[in-house]
Amino acid sequence: MGSADTFDPDWCMRPGVVLQEMLDYEGLTGPMGMRMLAKIAGLDRAVVEGILVGTQPITPAIAQRLACGTAPLRVSAQFWLNLETSYRDGLAAGKKDISDE
Repeated sequence: MGSADTFDPDWCMRPGVVLQEMLDYEGLTGPMGMRMLAKIAGLDRAVVEGILVGTQPITPAIAQRLACGTAPLRVSAQFWLNLETSYRDGLAAGKKDISDE
């Protein structure tokens, strides 16, 4: 645990969960939503699927694509990189992955 003013949970969650929630919010659900996201971000559908399930790490290049500014991708590349780093560091530290709960 961190200091009293630092959020340091004993769990982690893959960035794809956040991405899926953004897609759902915009009504981009199921395979069609994944295809639309891939098209909007200029990514291969396999990359998008990998991010959603946690097998594809978000690299700086992918983060730039995800930060295109078009709905639902209205967040910065740094946001995606921070989520990725927190997730991978959490796994390495033995934190519980709650992505599928």
